[in-house]
Amino acid sequence: MTAIPVVRHQRAAIDRQQAIAGIFVMLGLVDIFVFGFLADKGDAVFTFTLTGAAVSVPNLNLAPGPVSEGLGALSIVLGLLYAGLKLTSLSRRLTAATVMLAFVVGLLCWCDAGRTPLPFVSLMQTTMLARSRSS
Repeated sequence: MTAIPVVRHQRAAIDRQQAIAGIFVMLGLVDIFVFGFLADKGDAVFTFTLTGAAVSVPNLNLAPGPVSEGLGALSIVLGLLYAGLKLTSLSRRLTAATVMLAFVVGLLCWCDAGRTPLPFVSLMQTTMLARSRSS
């Protein structure tokens, strides 16, 4: 009698932690090579005070190129740490929040460079108002 070999197809095993870490690294590369290197000249200006408010907070001026490159490098490091270490649930969530915040700040710097100031307070009020109406 001859033995019949059984062929089993093995699927490529990639776990969720490695996939998420890859996304973090990819977002960091987008921060560096798209938002950092293709940034316009001039500063991105973020305002934290409403027009006519009694309390005045100074504007935040950021150079979009170096800020995006630094945030991209931070995202890459956090992605590699996420892939290599067994993190607790809280530290995984904080890492994800930090990478997302870095991506959004890099995007806003890239979009806003040399243009009108971006009013954070009114954007947050509009977002909270729209969210409270939908609930």
